[in-house]
Amino acid sequence: MSKFNPITYAKQLKNAGMPKEQADILAEEFLNAITDNLATKEDLNNVEHKLDHVEQKLDTKIDTIYTILLAKINTVDLKLNWMMSLIGFIGFLLTLLNFFHIH
Repeated sequence: MSKFNPITYAKQLKNAGMPKEQADILAEEFLNAITDNLATKEDLNNVEHKLDHVEQKLDTKIDTIYTILLAKINTVDLKLNWMMSLIGFIGFLLTLLNFFHIH
């Protein structure tokens, strides 16, 4: 992408028949409009820095959520193991009761 040159642009306008003052003003306004709406390298570096900061915060939050979920999963797993053991024990007791009841 080539840089906009207001002097060249003003000369082109003059060569096309536009009065000098009008061509100069138009070229200057055009340059100002372009300059005011373009991001500079500093602007892009600032955005990149902010995005890096957001990424770090998100990584930290994701790690925290992962740790919390893993702890909850482990708690549920322990409860399920306890319940399965209890069900097995109840089954064993029912079998003993049935055995002694029949004999």
